[in-house]
Formats: sequence, structure tokens, C-alpha cells
Amino acid sequence: MYDKIQVEIRTSSLPLATSSTKLTDSLCELCELRVKYAYHAKLAEFAKEAGIFALDVDMKTIRILVFLIAFVVGVLPQNRSNEPIPAMPKLLSQREQMDVREAWLKKRFDSMLLPMMRRRGLDMWIVVNEEFHSDPVTEHIVPPIPIVGRRDLFIFIDRGDKLERYAVVRYVEERLKNHYTLINPPRNEMAAVVKKLVDDRSPKTIGLNIGGSRGQQSGLTHDGYKFLAETLGPSNEKKFVPAADFLTEFFDTRLPGELEHYRTAVLATDVITRRAFS
Repeated sequence: MYDKIQVEIRTSSLPLATSSTKLTDSLCELCELRVKYAYHAKLAEFAKEAGIFALDVDMKTIRILVFLIAFVVGVLPQNRSNEPIPAMPKLLSQREQMDVREAWLKKRFDSMLLPMMRRRGLDMWIVVNEEFHSDPVTEHIVPPIPIVGRRDLFIFIDRGDKLERYAVVRYVEERLKNHYTLINPPRNEMAAVVKKLVDDRSPKTIGLNIGGSRGQQSGLTHDGYKFLAETLGPSNEKKFVPAADFLTEFFDTRLPGELEHYRTAVLATDVITRRAFS
């Protein structure tokens, strides 16, 4: 047994308390007491101020120190307003959340995406999503999809009066049909299908998720770029341009309807936090 101890008390995660007794219990439960040979200078200073001069202390003395700290902290201003904690707002079920997200996705596709592409000079935008290596953009342009192919492509094309949207995928998902024209070729025919689709539209620029300084702007992998370059050929590769500025606008733009759900999320977070620290 050591005849001297060091007590290190960590209070960074203490809950708010309305009484020193309650705080004492919380301290005893949450404080980490590390017993080491020799003593901590700060504890020695505190003990001296508290009138405890013997530093060869046992666990009973430790509890006295903890109580003294609890008393000091307890008299400081803590949640004195007695403001009632708001009720937890009603949260959407998983299925309801999916429906809301799809409604947002439809609005973005129907009214926002094409003007953004035109402002950034993109005639075509291609997102390549790979199994176990999803592009950060993918979850924002598709409904929740449980199955991902080895390599799926989502292609957006400015056709003048409308925005064409194609999903070239290995597995057909029902919810994808709500937002894309699905193309489901055999694996060995995917490259040919993608090349024909691009050649028939003959875009002047093809935006890819490369360049930029934000993670969402550079989701295209080396293998994904190589697949597109080899599939589409040198003439189309010359049309490749970074979609970084377009993606910045895409991610920074919010629908008015999103604000209500954001406020609900903030309120739920506030309620949980205040309950935990009450």
C-alpha cells in the first residue's frame, strides 16, 4: 500500500445539479480517482485551503474532499432559472423519413438541378458509385437503396427543355424508378450502353466529381475515372470538366421545407441534452 496518494478528479462531464448532495453522488460516480505514488500539487493546494494538511489520506478523506468540491460547485450558478424542459417533438418513423427525403429529391430534380448545371456550364453530369466505395454525392441524388452494384452510374443530361436522368445499375430498385429512367444491362454490356448514351447526346462538357477542396467534390475514384475514359474514348475524355463549383452550389442550397425538419432536429437534441444534464 502506498502511504501517499494522488487524486485526479475530472469534472468535464459532470451533470448539472440543484443540490450539493446530488452533486456529491454524481461526483462519486463520474469522477475518475487515480491512485498513484506521491500527490498532485493542485490537490495539495486545495487541501491546504480547505484546512486539510495531512496528505497521507485514505479513501474517507477523499470523500471529504469530493464533498467539499461538490459544495463549492453546488453554490455556483447552475440551471437556476427553473425553466421547464420542453416536450420531445414527434419524430418521423423510418418510412416517413424516406418519403420526406424522396419528396425533397423530386423538388431538387424538377426545379433546381438543371438551372444549376447551366450556371456552371455542364451539359452532362455523371456520378459513378462503386460497391463498398460510395461517392459522397450518391446518397443525396438517390432514395435509400439497399443494394449497390459493382459500379453504378447516374447520368444527368441537359436536353434543352428538360433534364434527362438515367440510372445505369446492376440491380433494379423500385424507388429508383420514381426519379430515373432505369437501364439494367448485363455486366459485360454496361460499357457499350454508357458509351451509346453519351454519344447519342453529344454533350460539349461532361461534369465529373473531381477537383475542388471539399470531400464531396472529389468522390470519383481513379478506377472510376479510368473506366469512363476507356469507355467513352479520347474524344469524350477531352470534354471532362470538374463539377466542383456545381457541387458546392448543390450542397449549399436548401429547400424551404427542410427548415421545419431542421428545427425539429435541433429541438430534439436540446431536449435530450437538457434531460441528460438536469
